Amino acid sequence: MQGVQEHVILQKLPRELGLFAYTFLRKKLNLGQPSDINGKPNVDEVNNVLRRHLGADSRGNHIVTFGTLELENEKCVGIQRIRCRPFTFDRWYDTNPRQYVALIPPSNYSKIKFADFDITNKEHRDKIWFGRVELLFRCCFRVSDSEPEPPEEEEEILQCDLALISCLYDFTHPLARNCMQRMAGARLLYEPNIQWTVVVPVNHILGRAPLMKTYLEGSSAPSIPFSFARYKDRHFKHGTADRSGSEGSGSRLFEVNVHMWQFGRPQPRTMSVSERVAAAEARAKAARAKSAETRQASKRSRDAAADAE
Repeated sequence: MQGVQEHVILQKLPRELGLFAYTFLRKKLNLGQPSDINGKPNVDEVNNVLRRHLGADSRGNHIVTFGTLELENEKCVGIQRIRCRPFTFDRWYDTNPRQYVALIPPSNYSKIKFADFDITNKEHRDKIWFGRVELLFRCCFRVSDSEPEPPEEEEEILQCDLALISCLYDFTHPLARNCMQRMAGARLLYEPNIQWTVVVPVNHILGRAPLMKTYLEGSSAPSIPFSFARYKDRHFKHGTADRSGSEGSGSRLFEVNVHMWQFGRPQPRTMSVSERVAAAEARAKAARAKSAETRQASKRSRDAAADAE
C-alpha cells in the first residue's frame, strides 16, 4: 500500500494486467471475445479475468517485484541491465532509477507478430515504442477457469516476467524536424499529459533507449514551445505546449540519439542466445581444462626438481 501511495501510476496496474491477459494469454486462458466492438475488454471483463485467473506462486505471492533485469534479447545483440526501483524504501545507490527503454509493441497495435518483428527492417523499426519502465515484476496466472478456492488437485500455473511501461508519443510537427530527423531517422517524442501505460513481457524490451532532451526554437527548457500550441490537435493531441512566457510548463520533449541507437543495440544476431551461451560455456570449460593442465605441468616440474635434489 505504501508503494502504491508514493508511486501513483501503480494504481493502473490491475487494469493493465487484465488487458495483458487478453492481449497475450487469451488462448491459453481460454478467454472469450471482448464485448466491445473494437475488441477492448470493459471494466467487468478485466475484473473477471483477474478474479478468476490471477494465481499465486509457491509462497502465496501473486506479484513479486524485482529491481534489475539482465536482458539478452533474441532480436538483437548484447546484454544489458535495466534497473527500475521506484520505491523510496528500495533505493539503488540512494537513487530511484526508472530507465527509458525501446520495446516491440503488441501485435494488435503494430500488426506484426512478435516472431516476425525484424529490427533490420526500417518499417518495423519505425513502429518501435519508447517508454519508461515503471515496475518490473513476476506474476502468476491460473489456467483453469475457476473461483479462487483451494484446488482439489494441482493447477497449471503460468509464471510471467513482466514490465509496466509508461509510453511516449511521437512528436510529428514538420517544423520541428531537423536534418537528424529527415536524413538519419531520429525520432522526436513527448510525454503525454495522462500517462499511457502498458504491461508487456520482458522479452518485448529491446534495451535501454538513448534519449536526449530536446530544445526547440532556442527554448531554455526541453518542452514543446508555446509557438506550437495551435498545432496541438494535429501533432501532439495528448500533450501540452508551454504557456506564454512560461518555458518548461509544457510536455517534455526527447530525441532518440540515432548514432548510439543505430550503431549500438539494434544489430541482428549472428547466433541465438542459447548458441551464444553454449559457446561461452565451451570456452569457459576449455579455459578451466587448460588451467588445470598448466597446474599439473607445474606440479610435475616441481616434483622432478625435488627428486633431482
